[in-house]
Amino acid sequence: MLDNYVNEIEEYFKLNPNLDEVEKIMYVYLDLALKLKFDDDFFFGGTKKRKEIYYKASLIDELNKCLEKNKIICRSASYIMEYVLKKLGVKIITIEDGDSLAKYNHVLNVIIPKDGSKSYKIDLQNDISNIHYHGFTSNFGMDIYDDKNFVITPDRQKKIHQKLGYISDNNPYTDEYLELFKIYLPDDLSYAEKIDHVLKNIDPVPYPNVSYWERRWKHEKMLTSIFDPIDLERKLRIVEFYKDNGYEKTYNNGFFIHTKDGVTVYYYNKENYQYDSYNINEFAHKVIDENIHYRQGVMGLQKEINSISKQKVKKI
Repeated sequence: MLDNYVNEIEEYFKLNPNLDEVEKIMYVYLDLALKLKFDDDFFFGGTKKRKEIYYKASLIDELNKCLEKNKIICRSASYIMEYVLKKLGVKIITIEDGDSLAKYNHVLNVIIPKDGSKSYKIDLQNDISNIHYHGFTSNFGMDIYDDKNFVITPDRQKKIHQKLGYISDNNPYTDEYLELFKIYLPDDLSYAEKIDHVLKNIDPVPYPNVSYWERRWKHEKMLTSIFDPIDLERKLRIVEFYKDNGYEKTYNNGFFIHTKDGVTVYYYNKENYQYDSYNINEFAHKVIDENIHYRQGVMGLQKEINSISKQKVKKI
């Protein structure tokens, strides 16, 4: 898988010989990001599974499997980048970036440019959600010692994105949608009404290939950009919904909010690319009818499910 992928990239570069080193790295970065998604099992598969995924993630056989299944964590994404770019002649290393006492440190890459210019970091896993949502690559070209500064500046990256066809005048970054959202969010709405408005208009265009974690990270970023993060965390609770067919679990994004009017549950609609809202009774019926499971408690939901189930038993 890896060697076949390298061959594909080499063929592309032969057809596009005018790309410099940074542009080639960015092309691979974008291309891989669009193929990959975060592995649900790392968070949801239990302690043993998480340990296995993390510590095997540097092995070639595992990297081939990751590319075949299109599932990665930060460690496997970084070692895939290292393998591919080294084959293409780029000087790259993989490093742990975080607390030395942490059990599972975040892992990313450092690029040492051929021309002797300043080295910089690239973090593919943290940019996957941005790229899936056609946003700016905010984790590419960072200063090794200061994440707030870019060695490959945003202006330089934008020009590369234009050259590679990632963005154009007719297909700009979707980050601009967030800025418009913040400007035009109605001031006369209550806090709960504002959240409702955002969740029901959160995706500017359809994103059929976006998976659970990439959607979650992107939506969390949007919400914390619009609302105060501390206040938001206190009022809007994340719920990890899933369906289980006996072989695998398919996760879906959700929230709930509790106000004086009761509990409202938001469940992501993968056909309309927005969150549908339900009162607790409506959602209890949906859970029963569609066999939806959830990893966190939703205020009053289980009680309502029990009540509905008892009523159905009485009717029988």
